[in-house]
Amino acid sequence: MRKRQLFVIKIICSICFIFLAILGFSKETYYQIKIDNPTEKFVDLIYAGQNIGDLPRYFKIALQAGNESELLLDIEEEGILKLIHGSIEIPFFTNVGGEMKIMFDANDPWKTLQFEGEKSADNNFLASYYQQFRPSKQLRFEAAYLTVEANENIAKNVETRTPKQYLAILEADKKEQLHFLDIEGEKNSISSSILDYLKNDVRYTTEANRLAYVLFTNTNLSAEELVSIKKRMPLSDDVQLNADELVTHPAYLNFLKAYIFYTYMPKDLNSADAYHVIYDLIEDKLSGRGRYHLLTEFVLKVYERTGEIIISQKQFATFREENPYSEYTQLVEKLYGEIDELMEGAAAPDFEFKLENGEVASLDAYKGKVVYVSFWASWCGACLIGYKRSASMRRDLEKMGIVLLNVSLDEKEETWHKTLSNYTIVGTNTLGGDLNYIKKIYNITALPVYHIINKKGQIAYLSDNADRDILQEFRKLLEE
Repeated sequence: MRKRQLFVIKIICSICFIFLAILGFSKETYYQIKIDNPTEKFVDLIYAGQNIGDLPRYFKIALQAGNESELLLDIEEEGILKLIHGSIEIPFFTNVGGEMKIMFDANDPWKTLQFEGEKSADNNFLASYYQQFRPSKQLRFEAAYLTVEANENIAKNVETRTPKQYLAILEADKKEQLHFLDIEGEKNSISSSILDYLKNDVRYTTEANRLAYVLFTNTNLSAEELVSIKKRMPLSDDVQLNADELVTHPAYLNFLKAYIFYTYMPKDLNSADAYHVIYDLIEDKLSGRGRYHLLTEFVLKVYERTGEIIISQKQFATFREENPYSEYTQLVEKLYGEIDELMEGAAAPDFEFKLENGEVASLDAYKGKVVYVSFWASWCGACLIGYKRSASMRRDLEKMGIVLLNVSLDEKEETWHKTLSNYTIVGTNTLGGDLNYIKKIYNITALPVYHIINKKGQIAYLSDNADRDILQEFRKLLEE
């Protein structure tokens, strides 16, 4: 049955593609993906585009019978797609229109990677480059909802090499890779635009790996030692911190994130206020499109993961006034439009929930009190970890008279009760009533989500000051 469905999909896609091509206005590109020995049932595609204002577009595709998958994408400009399957990440070049086929064995992706169709010569050259120089896995350093990727050999070299030795290894590797691109690129008549892309990939990946030395040693060294190492690791001469023309290049953006983390250290990247400071650092250290691209991506990523808008209305007004790139302003404006009802001073939408004793209550019953609402669920690991890490502060808030209203969005009541029996969650634990309604009125797309509600039943926010005193700010709300 599945084979028949896949066959029908192929025929339909092919007919549509041919028909549109005949009419002469198709920008859609047809992708076939075949993976031997897949490790998951899905493939992710990320399209970066070539337009400087573009933020990445994400697509998740299910593997069908024969471990194959197909997708028809509307591609506006030539650009880079990244295929992700488990821990495997394969970037490749895509055309406007045409057909492409990508094939590999998940047990050994780089040695088996093959391309057919549009851009196959360039992409098979890219595959040969990665076979020789790119490790099969990348390490990820994640903090404050931003992720930096680095060569998997980083950790080993960090442990066994001095900074001077480490930098010498990186520099030798960079020279070897650039030499390969010069010689083999000319031999295979690879286009200059592809070679420029790959050379920038080498330079900015190397630079991110340089900075990663500090990222991966920060837990083992004192603040003084980290500062000393940073002084001996200035940026290389062949990279630019502000390069507008590279703002859609994955290696350049990865380098910018590594640089921001590098600049932030030796402060704790896992602190509760880290992303407020990081926002300020991006504003201060970067300029041009790189600044506004990264600010926009950062704001959207934090909102996607936490439901929290990390810039105040005042900061947003500054962003809108100073940002000359309308495409970024529109994205952040859209975000603010989606949560307009939850702006500071707006009435907090009422909803019902069930208490642990079985009684039904509503948010409006707490008017006259300051309420800290936490939306969570049993399946949300970040929620449970957050409750554990903040237990002491939550007890202090509760002693002050703050109502800690923990609203579970579990679909089954028994799941909620079981979790409460296994975890100590400080506060008033409740089970949300109409879950779809609650998610809608509070724009919940990911968990956890937190809201503060003042005595008047209005949405309130703490200051966006990095060194704010959270307990003191709650005291001010109690005094209002």
